[in-house]
Amino acid sequence: MKKILKDLLPKLIFFLIVSIVVIIILFSTNDIQSVFSEIGNSNGLWLLVCLCVLIIYMLINQISLFLLTRPICPKFTFIDAFLIGSTEYFFNGITPFASGGQPFQVYAYNKVGISPSKSTGVLLINYVCYQLCIVICCFVSLIYYKELKTSISNVIPMLIIGIIINVLVLLIFFGIGKSSHFRLALTALLRKIISFKIFRGRGKNLLSKFESYCVGVQEAFNDLLSHKLRSFFAILFKLIAQFIYFSIPFFILKALGIEITFSRIFFVIAMTTFAVAMTCFIPTPGASGGIEIAFKQLFISITGVTPSVAVSGMILWRGFTYYLLMLFSFIIYVVFISKAKPNRYMNYEEMINEATITENEDI
Repeated sequence: MKKILKDLLPKLIFFLIVSIVVIIILFSTNDIQSVFSEIGNSNGLWLLVCLCVLIIYMLINQISLFLLTRPICPKFTFIDAFLIGSTEYFFNGITPFASGGQPFQVYAYNKVGISPSKSTGVLLINYVCYQLCIVICCFVSLIYYKELKTSISNVIPMLIIGIIINVLVLLIFFGIGKSSHFRLALTALLRKIISFKIFRGRGKNLLSKFESYCVGVQEAFNDLLSHKLRSFFAILFKLIAQFIYFSIPFFILKALGIEITFSRIFFVIAMTTFAVAMTCFIPTPGASGGIEIAFKQLFISITGVTPSVAVSGMILWRGFTYYLLMLFSFIIYVVFISKAKPNRYMNYEEMINEATITENEDI
């Protein structure tokens, strides 16, 4: 645990610096007094609804991970899925491009005895489900809500870039899990890299391990995809979770006293989806800086609120969906994951194989 925290220290410092810079920029370009006044006058009951919606999202969001893990580990419980899945918020939140969540989840899976190749297969499909939901929401929103295209004309280029990147990421991750040609291309790239002198001596062993790891990942990926009903429900629950998550700004608008009816909740979901999609390429922790500006501009353009209300809504939204989630995620890691019983899902044969591999590596 100490080693992981030590490795995380630079990322935490970078996260804090970016957060402070974003806060300074936002408050320097807005009336701070008006912003705090709007937040102070917000309706506490609607903010409580926001918290309840966030908790519901956290529970439903991990159902897909639970469904996908069960075929490779029948003893895996929903509590396990909730705890391991919830660590994603913190590790994604402090790393550029939200890249830290999945590697740490592989570590968490491995700690309880589920091999990295199998857990990577699970997490690949889980991430593909998430990306698919984002892409579906974006395209359906553009088709269904004609007014969105005219309201956000000033940020259309950013949105197009964001959608293209999300589609490419979806295809790349699907290719990693499914395509043997993609696997061979990655292997060829690694072979080229380890041909440099700096890797001489260990390169052959590294390449062999990488090849067997990729084969294991694709076997797990394909095996999980063969469970079509599970895959369907994994996508369905991920889609429901995203709808719930992207609906939080609607309740924040209600808390700020904005007259908005429940018939507009899907419109707000579409708008929030765009804010997330168009900032996916921003290389800061949690897309900080870009997503705040995008959210503010979208709310001003589409709902017609004043800048101070838009900034207040953005601060409350980020407070609930980013900082509060990260805090909860970190607590989950410290209290549960770091103290998880090692190898509790590893059977006797796997333990023998694990010991043999470790022994051979030591030799």
